[in-house]
Amino acid sequence: RRSRVGGQAIAHALRVAGHRVGQPRAIRGHGVEPALGTGALQNPRPVLGVRLDAHARTVRSPSSADVASPAMKAAVYYSTGDPDVLTYEDVPDATVTPDGVLLEVKAIGIQGGDVLSRARGVMASTPHIVGYQTAGIVRAVGANVTGVEVGQRVVGTAPFGSHAELRVTRSHTTWPIPDEMPFEIAAGIPIEFGTADDCLFEFGHLVAGE
Repeated sequence: RRSRVGGQAIAHALRVAGHRVGQPRAIRGHGVEPALGTGALQNPRPVLGVRLDAHARTVRSPSSADVASPAMKAAVYYSTGDPDVLTYEDVPDATVTPDGVLLEVKAIGIQGGDVLSRARGVMASTPHIVGYQTAGIVRAVGANVTGVEVGQRVVGTAPFGSHAELRVTRSHTTWPIPDEMPFEIAAGIPIEFGTADDCLFEFGHLVAGE
């Protein structure tokens, strides 16, 4: 079910949260960094360049090595099931679409939907890369995209693909991250904010003054 929360509300939530967070050191020692610093949760490879198709507008020029063998690391699975179906492999680099935004992944959020998808969801491809929510840096934008620029720090959502070094989000579900907000914080806001809003106001019928 699509959340009733619109993009402007999520953009506002990110701005408000940006005023309330300090530097990344503020979350050290609270179990956040160890959880985000392993596996597919942080990008282990600096992206020197990316492979693009004809839909791309502009990015940094890829190195000769990237052109010869475009590959990214990703947590993938070939069939649904328990967590041990996940494997860490090289897969072809994600490529930008006409209406998409290509992100270099810095942090991801893991939602309940991600767990359910891995356990028994529909696989868009084989191998499949699960994951809704990503924070990172824009490396390319599609020819039809406006309002998003290469080099921007953003958080974005899409039905799958976050558990990788590169992923494509939809331009209308990609929002700027405040300068003071760490990627790890941004990766836990859009879907969680929408879920909380739905629970409080759509299902809980909360009204002003209560």
